[in-house]
Amino acid sequence: MTIRKIFKDILCVDVEIDNSSSKVVPRCLQLVYEADRRLSTSILQTDIKILPFDKYYQLDGKTIFAEESQCVVMWGFVECSDNSKCFQVVNNEPLEYYEEDDTLEAVLCGMIATNILSCDLVKFWFSTELTDGQLSKLTGLGIEKCGVLSNVQTFIYKSVVCNVEVEQPIRLNAASQSNSDLDEFKALLKECQA
Repeated sequence: MTIRKIFKDILCVDVEIDNSSSKVVPRCLQLVYEADRRLSTSILQTDIKILPFDKYYQLDGKTIFAEESQCVVMWGFVECSDNSKCFQVVNNEPLEYYEEDDTLEAVLCGMIATNILSCDLVKFWFSTELTDGQLSKLTGLGIEKCGVLSNVQTFIYKSVVCNVEVEQPIRLNAASQSNSDLDEFKALLKECQA
């Protein structure tokens, strides 16, 4: 899953930037800023605040680029690369650092999907509870795993974005610009029950 695919498939914004490389801002974040400029509602300042690049700051050798809305958790990278390891920083005394399992771009995909579900850019919504068995069958039905943020897994199916909170009870929240895509997604979920 890529940032470009999320914006194109979910929000109908096809974005590209020139191939010049920045020594401060990884390409995947540059794409996010460019796409956000084209949206009617910003997705940078919702549940997870993706900082403007001039507001990045350093913390123990990590460049902090995003903060949870109450600054309990922050995210940073070490190298200016889409494939850089991403770190989660918990704002405790002392600070706690956790290396994310995915690359910066994959973590950013999860953030964007989470933020899309938190703003008014999508028209159709759906929410339900899942069993462990249904959750494990999702990826086998053509539903692409997008990223993981803490206890939330993100999936994409056509123009449908969904977050699955994996704590019990497992909760799935989905949204789309297309009601027919969302209906198709619901039908796939029913297949997971079989």
